[in-house]
Amino acid sequence: MTKKNKKGIAPILILILIGVGIIIASQSGFRLGDILSYENVYKANWGSVCCFKTGVYNPDFSSTAKYLDDSGGDKKTCNYNSDFCEIKIQCDNNALQSCSGKYTTSDGITGIYSLPRYATKNFELQVGQSVTFEKGTFIVNEDHTIISLRTQPYSLIQEENGKDLVKLSCFLDDNLKRKTEVTELNNILKGECQNYLTDFVSVATKTYSYNGQEVICQLRSIYEIDNVKFKDGSTKKFQGEMISYVNCCPSENNCGEDFKFNENIQRECSYSTECANGGDPYGISQVTARKFVCENEQCISKDFSVECTSTAVCISRLGEGHICDLSPANFGTCIKSTAPYICGDGYCDIGETKTNCPADCEIECLENEKLVIIESQTNCFIGFPVYWGCDTIIEKKCVEDGTNWAYWITIGAIVLVLFFFRGQILAIIRVLLSKIGVRI
Repeated sequence: MTKKNKKGIAPILILILIGVGIIIASQSGFRLGDILSYENVYKANWGSVCCFKTGVYNPDFSSTAKYLDDSGGDKKTCNYNSDFCEIKIQCDNNALQSCSGKYTTSDGITGIYSLPRYATKNFELQVGQSVTFEKGTFIVNEDHTIISLRTQPYSLIQEENGKDLVKLSCFLDDNLKRKTEVTELNNILKGECQNYLTDFVSVATKTYSYNGQEVICQLRSIYEIDNVKFKDGSTKKFQGEMISYVNCCPSENNCGEDFKFNENIQRECSYSTECANGGDPYGISQVTARKFVCENEQCISKDFSVECTSTAVCISRLGEGHICDLSPANFGTCIKSTAPYICGDGYCDIGETKTNCPADCEIECLENEKLVIIESQTNCFIGFPVYWGCDTIIEKKCVEDGTNWAYWITIGAIVLVLFFFRGQILAIIRVLLSKIGVRI
């Protein structure tokens, strides 16, 4: 192969590299952050999500009632998220005589009815089946016969901190899939419950070995690590059961990775979140709290007085209707909590979270994720490409916030082409400009 041929192959190889980079960039599955996130350990709080009947009929008889001679009045279908539907036949009070006729279900079961004025007849229809009522000359008072359907659907009930959020379907949306442990289905089975992640805090960025087991150390206690896989395919590490008390945690000053004090060890830090309990305060007595802060690259403990470290302290001092606010920004303050929980009032109240009341509390993304807002148009009077008279739907969701290495590989490849083949590129530009009368 000649030297000239080698030069000819080089740009082809670079162009192939650019093409591969563009293809990879178009895929959303590659994120370096996934590879490096194994050190993040979270402390999780769990709520429950159940698929139960709420006792509310939806639809009910009044919303589905039609006279037999109306269009579509002769057929009812039970295709709701329920066990069965209830069919009601009614002869209205304007009938001069009884209403009578015949019906057949989709599985071949037939029935007859003969009802005087005001009278009704009810029967059950299984989910997935339909019933058709006969019409015509031999049906008595079909214009006074009312056919209606009702059912009690199963609903998805989320419970967090004593507050319920009800959704019509028992299928899990993307946000719940991120926080619900893996099962074979993407929905909660009828009559069953499952735990899901309500909120979390990053409690450790480093794990240790203790008796051959991977652990984290918090507040001078050793905790096991649970690897939890969620329905969206992601796996997170969570603080598990406590294993043992130790003399100290390696995040503290003068503490070695053997969990014992050593005066010759100085633990360096860059941020307070690298210190014990992630730098957040915690109670050490009823009216005293402690937090670790990073000062001069050292984790220093600071004790300070507070009104409370538990709601019991507030109730004993101030009476019912007061709770202890343990949020990091207002830690250890007794506050009133007499207002009822109302989701949608514009305030993220205590008891409301970003999961059970996203209308008041923003969705909270996991580490290595970012919040994106997607705006779409629906129910448009005029659709694409004008989009006029539409309803705007705003969806908020968390997506992985990893570095798009394929994008930067593509940019780097383009820069290399421009640098190594700048002479050829300039020559091509001169030829093109000369054809239109421009000389450079």
